[in-house]
This record gives sequence, C-alpha cells and structure tokens, in this order.
Amino acid sequence: MPSVMIWAYSMAVHGVTHMADAIHQAPALLRRKEVETRTGLARSTIYQHIKAGTFPKPVPLVGRAVGWVESEVSEWIAERIKVARGETQISAD
Repeated sequence: MPSVMIWAYSMAVHGVTHMADAIHQAPALLRRKEVETRTGLARSTIYQHIKAGTFPKPVPLVGRAVGWVESEVSEWIAERIKVARGETQISAD
C-alpha cells in the first residue's frame, strides 16, 4: 500500500508541474481594464494608438468583447522602456 501512495503522490506532483508549464506557455488575453492598468493609458489613448498602428490590436472574443494578447502588450511596454532609456527609437512604420 505505501508504494501506491508514493506513486499517487508522484503523479500529483508531476501533474501540477506539467499543468503549470502549460499555463505559462499558453497565450493569455487581457481585458481592456487590465491593459489600462498595465500601460497606464486611458481607453481613448489605447484606441488612438491602435488606429495609428502603434499599439497591438485586440482580438475578438465573443460578441463585442475583445482581449489583447498579453505577450504583445508586454512587448509594447518593453519597447517603451527601451525608448525611454535611449536604447532604441520608435519605428515610424
């Protein structure tokens, strides 16, 4: 019986580890309020930047609901930090 308990414990531990790995690798979507909080931008400013092509476009979810890909927003923030530190210039695409 103890070997069964060890096996069950081992499987539980490995299952959590693999689940955590899957969560970290899966794309995450942010809702507008989260994007506002992370960027410090107002809703209108976010949509102005989207229109200008200088901010990631949201992806449609259901109905009128949209979300932003977390990694794209994080990359945008990282780029803004590099610009602020003089490490790069904003591209005029």
